[in-house]
Amino acid sequence: MADSDASSSILAFLSSPCFTIPVPSSIDELSDGVSLFLIMSTISPDHFLENTLTIAPGDNWPLKLANLKKLKNNLTDYYHTTLSKSVPSLDQLDLTKISKNEATIAHLFEYVLGALISCPAKATYIQAIMSLDAADQTALKTLTQRAMGHLQPLESEGGRRSDVSDEEIEFEGGNDLALNR
Repeated sequence: MADSDASSSILAFLSSPCFTIPVPSSIDELSDGVSLFLIMSTISPDHFLENTLTIAPGDNWPLKLANLKKLKNNLTDYYHTTLSKSVPSLDQLDLTKISKNEATIAHLFEYVLGALISCPAKATYIQAIMSLDAADQTALKTLTQRAMGHLQPLESEGGRRSDVSDEEIEFEGGNDLALNR
């Protein structure tokens, strides 16, 4: 999937009524991390404290980078403590390039999307995906599959992996997606 396909699908998803953020006109508007952090703060305000962000960093890439680092670190903690998953691949993202608009934020968005469709209010976000056209559903399905493919179960105290049940989302055209809770 080309980044432009993912970008338009991400923007379509973020324009859903379930989000209270201003609708971005381009994917580059997400490179400061603020909108994605605010989205995550709605599902886990304890992990994503809005007062820790620079809300209007403008073109100041070091401030954007600081926001992206907070988003990444808090996402990692959310996956670990709430979803009992580890996400080692998050450390491979080049947040500096994202903050300078030299790389797409779509790869970081994958993990936000994974958290949204795994959170207690996942039905809201799944319904938002289902309300999009088939092309956008397919693009978001691909992003979701990538994110879920990077997740690893945490080891429990007895050295065994925690049990996770699967759930399916059926997309238009018969596509379906197994999601870990």
